[in-house]
Amino acid sequence: MHINVLGDLIATRDGEPLDLGGRRQRALLALLVLARGETVSADRLVDAVWGEQPRPPPSRRCSPTSPTCADAWSRTAGRARAGR
Repeated sequence: MHINVLGDLIATRDGEPLDLGGRRQRALLALLVLARGETVSADRLVDAVWGEQPRPPPSRRCSPTSPTCADAWSRTAGRARAGR
């Protein structure tokens, strides 16, 4: 897998582009790629995803450990692994 973070965020496998999800998923992926294996705090993740926008109320927030969010990320990762 190759991930390009200069310019548009693009990931390819065997030369084929991968679906990286929506804007927020792409922002999160870019932050994690640039962190190069370092631990990234939850506050930094939230700032990367929401920026200056108002954060969603707690009832609409997605915790990385919540089953709903974990499932969504697993589906995205599965598409990337499958090359879709």
